[in-house]
Amino acid sequence: MKTFLKIVAGVVLAVVALIAIGVIWLMAKKPASRAAAAEKIEATPARMTRGKYLVDHVAPCLECHSDHVIKFSMPVKPGTEGQGGYIFDKNIGFPGVVAAQNVTSDAEFGLGNWTDGEIIRAVREASTARARRSFR
Repeated sequence: MKTFLKIVAGVVLAVVALIAIGVIWLMAKKPASRAAAAEKIEATPARMTRGKYLVDHVAPCLECHSDHVIKFSMPVKPGTEGQGGYIFDKNIGFPGVVAAQNVTSDAEFGLGNWTDGEIIRAVREASTARARRSFR
């Protein structure tokens, strides 16, 4: 019986050690943040139409990046489209607090001073130093 308990204790200890090592590795791992591409995207009418379709229908970006009227179905407050401000917190069942940021072309608070490559990187990777620094 003592041998069996020693084996069980050893297995439990090994599992706990592996879990601890995994947690420490995940905490120490940082997201990869590549340099922004130097490409310039030409704003053609076709691309603008496609972008509006993607933002409004495929990935409803403005649902989070806009303020809402607090009533049934929480419609977007007119005039706040893309300005950010929606707070994801424990009140809506979100663990922690995250604020949707301003994605308008405003030069001071939005993406107005960003290059096309920086915007592409932020959308694709969502882990840029500039995004963390400039969003308010």
